[in-house]
Amino acid sequence: METYINFLTKWSAYKPFVYFCLMQFLTRIFDFYLRASVHVALAVFSLLYVGFQSLNISLDVPLTITVFCGTIMSYNFIKYGESATYYFRVTKKAFVPIQILSVLAGFFGAYGLFELSNFSYGVLIFMIFLTGLYALPMLPSKKNLRSIGGLKMSVVALVWAMASVLLPLSTLGKELFSVAVLAEFFWVGVMGLFLAHFILVWVLMIPFEIRDFKTDPEEVKNIVQKYGLRKTIYFGVLGSFLFILLQLFNAAVFQWSTLEIALQFLLGILLIVSLFMSFTPRSKYFANFWVESIPIGYALSWFLIS
Repeated sequence: METYINFLTKWSAYKPFVYFCLMQFLTRIFDFYLRASVHVALAVFSLLYVGFQSLNISLDVPLTITVFCGTIMSYNFIKYGESATYYFRVTKKAFVPIQILSVLAGFFGAYGLFELSNFSYGVLIFMIFLTGLYALPMLPSKKNLRSIGGLKMSVVALVWAMASVLLPLSTLGKELFSVAVLAEFFWVGVMGLFLAHFILVWVLMIPFEIRDFKTDPEEVKNIVQKYGLRKTIYFGVLGSFLFILLQLFNAAVFQWSTLEIALQFLLGILLIVSLFMSFTPRSKYFANFWVESIPIGYALSWFLIS
């Protein structure tokens, strides 16, 4: 009897159970973090920060809050809207916390809207318009852009590029904007940076296409379904090299430092590595967490070296 009492009073007897409960709790928190689109919102915010740094523009806090919170709302609307009644009424209890988070994100995101310029409003409206077409059925075909073959990756890359290049540019006042316009090769650099960010996001989406090509319906025209796995990897590698070349040009236009130029090479290599790693089956967290963490690491590295 005394032996059992001693066992029950020892920490070592409960340690495995406590560890198991703690890991289960942390796993649920982490899964919610991914499912509620907080991680992807952080990735968009990171690329927005890179856009500010690339254009040598000071970070606009209200705009970053709006973009971060707006990304949570829009991505959750796209992912879970079709399973809700009229895209708003949630029928599955598991989606209720995500809907609550989305509403809170919308509330805090509205704060930044009062501080934006007219140009910023114009860019945001066009982004919202594209997002709506991406998620909602379009008459008379009753299809959205996501279900039209070949447009899925391009629309997402376009919206991300607008968020990370055009929105930072929209924060310039009239005087600074006039000076920037007169700068040599400025608009050429802006177009180069826009195209580089478009290609970056397009390549980042390939691991997701590889992950989903067996479950995506044929009408979606998944790039892997259309061209095959090997050719898709080649497209991604080619895109990575194009990204590096464009960033070298942009570095000359916007006068980036040597470390900032080296960072572009490192990112291009990381993109190629992620493509080949996705060639073989990976865990469910590979694309959702590790691939989406690439823009976050990109922004963090730029912050540290600048």
